[in-house]
Amino acid sequence: MAAYRAAGNDWPLHKEAASEQERLLGVWLHSQRITYRDGTLRQDREARLDTELPGWRRGRRPGRRPQPMRGAGDGAPLEK
Repeated sequence: MAAYRAAGNDWPLHKEAASEQERLLGVWLHSQRITYRDGTLRQDREARLDTELPGWRRGRRPGRRPQPMRGAGDGAPLEK
């Protein structure tokens, strides 16, 4: 996850992901957030997430949905 974010990617989506890698990371992050909200996330895990992935609890800001790339060889028509 740290490498994914360091590469300039936004927080991964667990639904509507652009790739399998993003989906897997998104599912993992979603489960960490759920565990945190439930109060069952281990303190050492929370501390590591806080250190290595600042902002992991919040994620994307509202309204910051990624725009799908169209026409990049995926068979989809170019958007106007």
